[in-house]
Amino acid sequence: MLELIHAWSDERQTHSAGFAIVHQSTGMSTRTARTLAHLSGMDLLTSGTVAPVHAHRVMQLDGQLCSVISSITQTSGPAPDRPGRVAHHIVLTPSERPGIGPVALALSDRLVTQWDPRSTHNEVPAAAPDHAEYPPDPEIDSEWARLLTRRAHAHAPTSALVPSSVRCIDLAAAIERATPAGQQWELTFLTETDRMREGVLLLAASAKSPSGARIAEAKDGVVLSLSKSPPTREQSHEQFVPEPTAQDRVELTPASMEQEAARMTGPVILLVTMAAAAIALVAAVLSGWSP
Repeated sequence: MLELIHAWSDERQTHSAGFAIVHQSTGMSTRTARTLAHLSGMDLLTSGTVAPVHAHRVMQLDGQLCSVISSITQTSGPAPDRPGRVAHHIVLTPSERPGIGPVALALSDRLVTQWDPRSTHNEVPAAAPDHAEYPPDPEIDSEWARLLTRRAHAHAPTSALVPSSVRCIDLAAAIERATPAGQQWELTFLTETDRMREGVLLLAASAKSPSGARIAEAKDGVVLSLSKSPPTREQSHEQFVPEPTAQDRVELTPASMEQEAARMTGPVILLVTMAAAAIALVAAVLSGWSP
């Protein structure tokens, strides 16, 4: 297991200040450190607060697939109009994944949200916890969690715009709760930003955030009424079309998923029948030409 912390650093002794790697594990390659530092970027507002960014990505690092758990938090900076940032990344090989899932690990106190230059971090990271508490249930309808869990396990990318009453990480937590322990690490997610989204199955951003506005403008996501059950296929068109910037791009309805196989069966049977007829016709013509 490796870890890296990228944060605002004010090194008075060297008369330099700025975002930099302030801690990394011994043995981390320069390429991996550069990759994690690149993942530390996020949209910083000049004032106010920004919801923390949480992510789980599966990446090829130094020749092997690894899980990268990230937590990025905006902090106060050197001036009111210059915010700071603390990005903490933990790299795990499949054999190092703890008993808890990636969401629970991202929310645990294992990842820091404040950087103190006087703090000490071990060169060899402490083991990831085997137990962590999920946030309180934000009253997300269980049918949404079941539906999104099925999409994640089917490796169907989903972009969701989340109402301001629900934290994006709570949506990911609800999906993880509904997932068997042996499959929780299949869920890759990125919350509160649409930057560096490649390879992520669940992209969730607050509907009123700058990232949510970009997702809606690109017609990549749909606003979810998470406290209510998903609409039926007949209702889905009526629910989503009135919002001009939010389109149902992924058909987030149970009926559409359950009927997907049935919708494919008809065209497949027709194609097979036409192919069989063509073969029979060719065979008949050839037999008529044979001496």
